[in-house]
Amino acid sequence: MYVDDSGNPTLKGGQYYVLSGIIIHETSLRDIENRVRHYKETNFKGLYANKEIHAYYMYQGEGDFKDIDPRSRIVLLRNLYTSMSLMPITIISVGIEKRLIQNAFPYWNPLRAAWIFITERFDRYISENSMNSLDKGIIMIDKGSRSSDKVATSVINHIRKNGSNTQQINHIIEEPVFISSAVSEPMQIADASAYCTMKYLTNASKFVNYWDMIYNKLRKGPNGNIIGYGLKVFPRKEVMW
Repeated sequence: MYVDDSGNPTLKGGQYYVLSGIIIHETSLRDIENRVRHYKETNFKGLYANKEIHAYYMYQGEGDFKDIDPRSRIVLLRNLYTSMSLMPITIISVGIEKRLIQNAFPYWNPLRAAWIFITERFDRYISENSMNSLDKGIIMIDKGSRSSDKVATSVINHIRKNGSNTQQINHIIEEPVFISSAVSEPMQIADASAYCTMKYLTNASKFVNYWDMIYNKLRKGPNGNIIGYGLKVFPRKEVMW
């Protein structure tokens, strides 16, 4: 699972902190890389050819995309999320409502809570979809995320050894690996998922449409519901969907 974040895990700025994980079976990794490269070859032209996918910069017209007009940037994002909707991936996103967690659970750290929730759901996904009890997964994290290396490593290693409050973690191996999104096409897709989740949770109109495009890729429960499965919002029990 490739994980990136969106937002600030502290109380500064914004309502949410989001972690988003893209689950890819090792047999599909080359396919994903090829699809991302094809998207770039088809859509990234001129001055921004070969640039990294970074949904925030693409939407805001900043960084490598600062000279791209708004209409062209909308096309870039629409084509990106359309491409994601066709990829062999499963998405798990966690949104932490920072002020609510401070008020309702003052001893909870938003960053630690987010890592617990996403690790639990990744482990459950492997258990639910494994044909072999020996199937395992590893967590890859973007080096450039706002998530502290120490916090993520500490949380994941602790619950791998001791379990969480709700379950044992039996299918995740090794410490998390930190890699640069600049050299990882799947991590760039995690970035796009994290930003889309953030904007969806804040009801940004364009991203509600993009969310609809990738909705079929979210992990779902037995009744097809994503709440608590592919989308965990804490501490709220309900979201807009």
